[in-house]
Amino acid sequence: MSDVKIKRKSWLWNLVPLTGRNRFSSTIGSTIYLTPKRYDDYHSDSPSVRTQGLVIHETVHVRQYQAEKLLFGLKYALSRKARLNYEIEAYAAQIKFSIQHHPDRKEKYIRQKAKVLSSTRYLLFMDYESVHQKLTAKVDEIT
Repeated sequence: MSDVKIKRKSWLWNLVPLTGRNRFSSTIGSTIYLTPKRYDDYHSDSPSVRTQGLVIHETVHVRQYQAEKLLFGLKYALSRKARLNYEIEAYAAQIKFSIQHHPDRKEKYIRQKAKVLSSTRYLLFMDYESVHQKLTAKVDEIT
């Protein structure tokens, strides 16, 4: 996707509640904002699989935004079901990439991401088992 921009999060992100400059990478529209650590790694001679997977995850959100424009942001913010579907798609793409490098870690990656998705971070209010089942199904569908 040539119209994806990748930028380093500036100090201004410290003014945004819950995200901050060093906590999470974020995507707004067609721009991916990486934490300074991830940005430096991504632009190094040999970016880690974790950082590359993160960029793939965020690129899925860019594609989702480009397909739906402002509707994407509204649905992501206001609909837990839509937010879950968006994140399942993005995490599945990230896991698919990661298991190409570490095929023996598929279940570990699914468990890790299901744990994150079922935490309060995404405000989905879903139990781990349900999220794990949905994420496993999506990963199996695309791999």
